Amino acid sequence: TCDVCGGHEFYQREDDKPEAVKNRLKVNVEMNTPLIAFYKDRNLLFNVDGSKDIEEVWQKVDEILSTL
Repeated sequence: TCDVCGGHEFYQREDDKPEAVKNRLKVNVEMNTPLIAFYKDRNLLFNVDGSKDIEEVWQKVDEILSTL
């Protein structure tokens, strides 16, 4: 049941089905792997743990940007 309108008739879009999602993730990896390698090879790839507290994330981003 929808919390907003109380409706209970739902449908699943074709692009939200498990196989479509798996395919999107596969394509994402295929397309981004060369890009990641490109920047890593040039020492221009930086990792920031976005699951940390927002202040910690910003501090890390700020540190990285100050080195460029």
